[in-house]
Amino acid sequence: MIKKSLSNEQSLRLQLLRFPLIVGVVFIHVYGATLMFSGIATGASEKNHISDFIQSLISQEIARCAVPLFFLVSGYLFFHDTQWSTESYVKKIISRTRTLLFPFLFWNILTLLIFFLAQSVPATLSYFSGNKILIANYSFFDYLNAIFGLTRYPISYQFWFIRDLMILALLTPLIHFSLKWLPKTVLGALFVLWFLNIGENSSESAFFFVLGCYFGIYSQSIFLLDQPISKFLTPTLIIYTLLIIANALFPEAPSYQYMHKTGIILGIPIILYLTQPALALPRLKKMLIALGSTSFFLYAMHEPTLTVFKKISYKLIQPEHNSSIIFIYFFSAIITIITSIALHKILIKTFPKFTAAITGGR
Repeated sequence: MIKKSLSNEQSLRLQLLRFPLIVGVVFIHVYGATLMFSGIATGASEKNHISDFIQSLISQEIARCAVPLFFLVSGYLFFHDTQWSTESYVKKIISRTRTLLFPFLFWNILTLLIFFLAQSVPATLSYFSGNKILIANYSFFDYLNAIFGLTRYPISYQFWFIRDLMILALLTPLIHFSLKWLPKTVLGALFVLWFLNIGENSSESAFFFVLGCYFGIYSQSIFLLDQPISKFLTPTLIIYTLLIIANALFPEAPSYQYMHKTGIILGIPIILYLTQPALALPRLKKMLIALGSTSFFLYAMHEPTLTVFKKISYKLIQPEHNSSIIFIYFFSAIITIITSIALHKILIKTFPKFTAAITGGR
């Protein structure tokens, strides 16, 4: 099979996605009306339906498409322009040592050090401790577990995505073989595991990465709502909008899990399609491409930065009402994004080689 390379337009459209999807990840992690201080929950004493709806709609519905989309695109890019061979596999794995493994180790070790230092100072202890064992009391296995996430999330917990991505990259020979011989069976089984929430994050990463691999191996476009089936765009958009509003209003409904997963399935092609009109807006295109270079740094930096900003805000404001909770929700996310972008600009000018290394050369 002759592989089709990405067109310049498709490549640009994927570049436009990088920053908005990372912003989505930030909003996923800012979700919640309470926080833990030294193992004690602090926050609003009563449910705030307006703030709950706004946060659920943004963080739990729209933004939840971000991580599956990253896995989908990662799987697609692994295969889309590659004639499969042992040589191509080895080259890609070596490349991902630089783009994934080194940043993974750097940021987790750095976060471990920051937590250790913060837990050693009484003034900052409550911001970096809970009901878990202090880092000073870790065993050797605890350190390995915190860095690599062997039986838990890595200490820089957003890096579970990179951990899973590295594992899936190593498994691509098996993925390629299975998709060549039993594509429908493999994708169907992985879809069922994900849809029924069996395996949680693992089933999500596996299904969408393998789905992206399928598109790449068979040279199919991931922009599903482009021509010639763009006639489905309007009804898909209407159904998706109604669905995520209903999900945000009734998150405790018995059918919520299935409606939520359906929303992700509908939301992904819509987000991919929206890169087409975005590409036609020169200022927006230029801004998103420029901000795209900061995406990995923002991804790496946003925690524990986001949690610290949110905890400081909760300490100072002590929110009880909708307005203050929503203010902290948006303020914490926005100030984290702005701070990370500013720090990235400083580092890239001052230490360009170092900054490139800790962001995987991005």
